[in-house]
Amino acid sequence: MQIVDVNQLRTNEDGWALHRLLYDDGNLDRPQGWAGPATETLVQSAIRAIQRRQKELRATNQTAEIRVVDYGTGTGMAAYELIKSLDDSGVLASVRQQGIRFELNLLDLPGRWFDFSKELLGHLDFVKFHDSFDAVAKKFIPLPKLLGVGGVDVVMASMVFHLIQPPGLMRAVRGIAQVLKPDGELFWSAPDIGPALDHSILFHDPNRMARQEALRCFDEPSYLADLLGQLSKEEASQFVGLPAAVANAKQSLSTEARLAAETSAGQQVLEVSNSREILTKVLGHAFDGEVRSRVIEMMPGDSLNALRIPSNQRIFEEIADMKVRASLLDLVMEFVVLPKIVSGHAGTSAGYGITWSFGSHTPKLKAG
Repeated sequence: MQIVDVNQLRTNEDGWALHRLLYDDGNLDRPQGWAGPATETLVQSAIRAIQRRQKELRATNQTAEIRVVDYGTGTGMAAYELIKSLDDSGVLASVRQQGIRFELNLLDLPGRWFDFSKELLGHLDFVKFHDSFDAVAKKFIPLPKLLGVGGVDVVMASMVFHLIQPPGLMRAVRGIAQVLKPDGELFWSAPDIGPALDHSILFHDPNRMARQEALRCFDEPSYLADLLGQLSKEEASQFVGLPAAVANAKQSLSTEARLAAETSAGQQVLEVSNSREILTKVLGHAFDGEVRSRVIEMMPGDSLNALRIPSNQRIFEEIADMKVRASLLDLVMEFVVLPKIVSGHAGTSAGYGITWSFGSHTPKLKAG
C-alpha cells in the first residue's frame, strides 16, 4: 500500500499537531501508547466483521460489495490503521481476488483535521470522503443523504462519541442505524466516557482542570503571582510578562465575549462527560450490544501536547491572543494539573491511567 510522505503534511499545523499526538513524532509506524492499543482493538473488530461479510458473499449470490464507514475520521488514524491491517494481512487482496468491491467511506466535519486525512489517504481509489456539515446552509447533513439507506456493512467510530452532547448523539446513532444493513455492525471507542475506572481518570479531565486553573489565574492575579513565585528561575523565565498580558486580556474582555468563550469551551470539551449509562441508553434505541471499558496508560507529555493543538486551545478563548493563551495554559497544565494527577489515585510509575470505553453493536431487529 502506497502512502504519501507524511512529512509533506506539516504545513497543516492543526492537523499535524493532532497527528503527532497520535503517532510518535508523526511516524506512521509508531502509534502513541495511549491511542495505539485502543485503535488496534477497534480495527481488529472491524476486520473480523469484514471477513465475516467476505465469507457470506462466497456462499450467496448477494451483490459482491463491502462498504465500511469511519465516522468522525479526524486526521485518519483509525482509517489508516484499518487499511494497513487489511493490506498486511492479505484481506484486501483476497477481497479483490474474490471480485468484491471494497469501499471505505471517511466522514467528518470539514476542517484542518479532516483535510489532513484527505491528503494522507485521498490517493487510494477505494476511499471516499464526505463532509458531514453544509457550511453554506450551516447545518449537519443527514447520514442517509451522504451514504444511502441500508447499504453499509461496518461502521467504526474512533474517539467520537465522547465529543457529542446527548441530543446530537441520539441523532448520530439513528443516522448510523439507518445506513447500516440489517446485519451490519457498529464498533466504537472513546477515552472520555465516565465514570472513570479505579486508578484512572478520563482523557479530557486534565483539560477540564486546566481550564479551571486558568480561570482562577485570570480572575485572581494574586493566585497567578503565587504560582509563578513557586517556579525555579529557569522555569519562570518562560512566563516573563504573563501577569501583565493576562491582566490586559481581562480588562479588554466584554461580558458578551466572556459568555461566548464559555460556550466555546463547552463545545470543545464537554463540561460533564458522557457516561456509559447515557451512551448505553442512547445506543439501546437502535442497537443491541455491549459497552466495556479498560485502563490504558498515558504520559504527562501527551496531555500537554493535546492541549497545545491549536483547535484545542479554544478551551480558553477568554484570552484572544493565542500566544498569551498558550502560555497560560502551558503554565497551569505543566506545573499544577499534571503534578496533581500523577501524584493522585490515577498515577502510575511513568504517567497515569485513563479509562477507554468500547462498544460492539448490531441493529435491533424490527418487528414484522
